[in-house]
Amino acid sequence: MWLIFAYRGIEISSYPAIQKHLKKYRDSLGKRTGEQKWYELQAALGDSKRFTQTKLVCPNLYNHQTFAVETDGFYCGHTCYLIPTEETWLCGVLNSRVVEWFYSQVSDQLTGDKLRAISGYMQQIPIPDITSTQKELIGKIVDYLIYLQKQPTTNSKDLAYARDYVMLKYFERIIDGLVYESYLSEELHQGGKHFFEPLSDEQLPQPEEIQGDKMSAFRDIFEHLYEKTHPIRKNLFFLDSLKSIRIIEGKA
Repeated sequence: MWLIFAYRGIEISSYPAIQKHLKKYRDSLGKRTGEQKWYELQAALGDSKRFTQTKLVCPNLYNHQTFAVETDGFYCGHTCYLIPTEETWLCGVLNSRVVEWFYSQVSDQLTGDKLRAISGYMQQIPIPDITSTQKELIGKIVDYLIYLQKQPTTNSKDLAYARDYVMLKYFERIIDGLVYESYLSEELHQGGKHFFEPLSDEQLPQPEEIQGDKMSAFRDIFEHLYEKTHPIRKNLFFLDSLKSIRIIEGKA
């Protein structure tokens, strides 16, 4: 139920119950290498800031890119990786199909479909050189997804709310389109595929700007963007007409 963070430099005498508990393991704790005292971890208090700040987190093993934005200051163990950053638009990029495909090409894979998050491979992911406006647009859709994933109707098995799950997956697909354009803009534009421009023209609100029933507002936004004649819907539908996209999505 509790995690003891006995950081390097802690005044352990200020926590007599913890000190008493740790004394039961003094012999084994004292055998650890490093300059820390027997009851201390190697990490200093300052090292904890990477946990308490806004960050992106992902599990050590996963079937698909599974990054999430974490803002509550949770600590995670060695089965979780984190990127301390407030650039939440990166979550959309890192969860995209194109980045998952790239990562699967450069990293050592396990048997089956499992991917393993390793810093040395993660650092090889090229971050697209896009404008602040484009970053803001990706970040806005990421915020939409964060809100929607917290709503009970989004993952409900009640068929009355099945459309909410479709909405969630559609916004995820919109991020794929935006990220494809970030990396492969020349090829997409030659094929007449644009996502940033038509989405920017919509002047979508930030979640915190929506007054009243947010879910109703998101449903209206979704239904508008999901219309068959909307350029976002058409460009997503015909996205795999491009050979590079078919390769990335395993359709070639």
